[in-house]
Amino acid sequence: MPLHGQSQRRGQGRWPVPLSYRIDRWLWASSLSSIGMMTHLMNIHHDGGDSGPFGIAIFMVILFYNITLLILSTKERKIAAVHIAGQRGLEAGIGIEENAKAIDVEEGDDVFTAAHLRQAVNFWILAVCQSGVAALALYMAGRLALLLRSSMHALQGPLASYVDLVFSATQMGVLGYIGVCCIVCQLDIATYNDVIIV
Repeated sequence: MPLHGQSQRRGQGRWPVPLSYRIDRWLWASSLSSIGMMTHLMNIHHDGGDSGPFGIAIFMVILFYNITLLILSTKERKIAAVHIAGQRGLEAGIGIEENAKAIDVEEGDDVFTAAHLRQAVNFWILAVCQSGVAALALYMAGRLALLLRSSMHALQGPLASYVDLVFSATQMGVLGYIGVCCIVCQLDIATYNDVIIV
């Protein structure tokens, strides 16, 4: 028997794959690359070389965004897992209150709220991606402005002073991809729940 007015058809759809399955590998790759670049630039600076006008700052910012996104994706994966466990419990005639407590929902809520919680977490992941793309775009604009104002001699500096530009552009692509995955996941969850997102 459906709970809280849920239709039988709603529970029969395929529960969308957790977003973390699509994005975590990219976030880990970007995080490890950022750590590697920070270590390399610190060694260059320690040896008296040119590590760029902003040094390791941009890589620290990228790492901050990646860690934030990894935390949110872990939360989303946990919510998805609890929902699956709850569905299996319903099919077996087992109570689901214990599963609901695992995702910190208020007492009286059931595991069907997982879909709405996933949408909320996906919204925050999308918001973090958008702010990250905006921050990196501003950084790149400022960095390019400095390059355009530099003399030809200054432009012939070491390659390490330009790696941050390439890395920032790549990270913008990663965040853009994650943003698209968030939108697709939101639509999948809405379809699963027969919810029309305006």
